[in-house]
Amino acid sequence: KIEQDVLLETPEEVRSEQSDEDLENENGDSTEETLQKSYSQLRPTEIRDFANSLKDSGVHWFNSFFPDLATGMSIEERQWIDRLNRIGIGYFRPLVMAILKNVKGEKDRISLFKKIERFIFINFRMNFVMSNYGSSEFYNAARALDRGEIKTERIIAQLEERLSYTFHPDRTFRSNDFYNNLYKKFKSGSGYYGWSGLRYFLYEYESSLLSESRQKKVDWNDLLKSEKDKISIEHIYPQTETADWATLFTDITKEHRKYYGATLGNLLLLSMSINSSLQNDSFTEKKYAKYDTSGKKIRNGYSDGSHSEIEVSQNNIWGPEQIKTRGIALLKFMEDRWGLKFKDEEREKLLFLNFEDLNGKSGNQ
Repeated sequence: KIEQDVLLETPEEVRSEQSDEDLENENGDSTEETLQKSYSQLRPTEIRDFANSLKDSGVHWFNSFFPDLATGMSIEERQWIDRLNRIGIGYFRPLVMAILKNVKGEKDRISLFKKIERFIFINFRMNFVMSNYGSSEFYNAARALDRGEIKTERIIAQLEERLSYTFHPDRTFRSNDFYNNLYKKFKSGSGYYGWSGLRYFLYEYESSLLSESRQKKVDWNDLLKSEKDKISIEHIYPQTETADWATLFTDITKEHRKYYGATLGNLLLLSMSINSSLQNDSFTEKKYAKYDTSGKKIRNGYSDGSHSEIEVSQNNIWGPEQIKTRGIALLKFMEDRWGLKFKDEEREKLLFLNFEDLNGKSGNQ
C-alpha cells in the first residue's frame, strides 16, 4: 500500500481594511488576558470536559478550513464554507465549527452560513466597520450553541439585528459609509480597484454566470497567486490612455476620464493573469488571444476568457456608455446577491460618474 502526503494550504482570506493586530474585545479586555483569567479558575473536571469537547470539535474545526476534504458534506454546503473562507471568516470560525457540530439539518446549516456571509460582506466589505464589530456576541453565540443553550433562529435574529443600523425604515440600504470610503479611494486614484471587497465581488459575479452547461474558468487560488507585475483584474479602459482609446472619450474631460477608468463597470476578472502592460491594448485587441514571438499565448482574448470576459466581448466598442451600463448591472447584482436595495438615484452616484455630486460631495444618505 502506497501512502501519499497531502499538502494542505490554508485558504487565503480577504482581509478587512482595519488592522487585526492587538484587537480587544468589546469589554476592553484583551482576549489573551480574558482566557488566562478563565483558565486559572477552571476545576480539573472542567479541564477534562474541555479537552473532550476539543476532541469532538476537532474534525469540525478542520472541516471549516478544508470543506472539500469533509466526509458526507454536500457540494452546496462546501461552497458556502468556501465562500466564508474567501471573504474572510475572521472571528466567525468558532461559530461555524459549532454549527457543523451541533446543527443537524443541512438546510439549517446552510441558512446560517448564508446569513454570516451576508453579515461579513455588508459590514466589513461595504461599510468598513471595525473588524471586531460583534465579536463578543458571536463568540458567546458559538459557546451557547455548543452547550445547547441557543436556537439557530436566535443566531439569525442576532445577525439581522447587528445589520439593522445600515437600512432605512423603508429597508433601502444606507449607502453613505460605502460611498464615503469609496470617495476617498477615487480621490487617491484607485477607485473601486482599491476596494477590499472587489476580488470577492467579481468572483461571485463570475460564479453567477455559470450554469450546469458552462465550465468553471476562474479558480480563486489563481487570483491570489499572480506573479509580480501581473494582474488578474483588468481596467478595460486603461489607466494609461492611448490614441485608440482617446477617440472613444472625446466627450469626457481629461479630469473626468480617470473616474471612468476606476469605476466598477470598467473592472474585469480575467481567466489568465497578464502583464500589466497589456492593459493598454485597444478593445479590439483585447477581445482576441495574443501571442508572443515564440507563439506562446500571453493573454486570453475576452471572447475565450472568463464568463465575465465573454460577456464584455459582446460589445463592439468600450466607451463611457458601456462602462456605465455594466456598472449599473453589477450594482443590481450586488443588490440581488446580498439582499439589499439602493435607492434609484444612488446607483449612478455609487459609480462616481455623476460629476456634480463629486464636486459637491454629498455623501449623507
